Amino acid sequence: MSTIVCDIGPIIHLYEARCLHLLKQTGEIFLPHRVQLEVQTAIHLDKQWPEWLNVVKLSPKEQTEAGSWQASRRLHAGEAEAIFLSKQKNANWFLTDDPATRLLVSVLGTEIRGSLGVVLWNASKRHINRKETEEALDGLRQSSLWLSENIYKEARQALDIIFKNS
Repeated sequence: MSTIVCDIGPIIHLYEARCLHLLKQTGEIFLPHRVQLEVQTAIHLDKQWPEWLNVVKLSPKEQTEAGSWQASRRLHAGEAEAIFLSKQKNANWFLTDDPATRLLVSVLGTEIRGSLGVVLWNASKRHINRKETEEALDGLRQSSLWLSENIYKEARQALDIIFKNS
């Protein structure tokens, strides 16, 4: 099972698109406590906090180290702590929808995915069918996630490849 660290964006966007459950199928999900607090401020999960979203409290020393990432790289506190946690956990994936964070994490050598990548990965693994994938893509398009028309079209075209023999 993959180890995945997530910042706030994918949780919010997948929740808004009514497909947060897809995140659960990608692997073991970890996020720092600060990200949990940011999520709880931004959205109100219909039920209690999902048990499969593993929240990690960083020690004061770890928070200070993450804070140095924040100050030197102009990151938000949650992003900095998520990057720190990703390094600590030796994560297979880092989930973010923030372009600046994606750039920094790519330099660190961790595979990066975003909300759109989570949906397409689930489709490629046949966790969801084409209709469910299309609904998830449309949900993301209507969420607070910014998707250019070209990216949205490319994602829809990817479905033709993913579901070619279906």
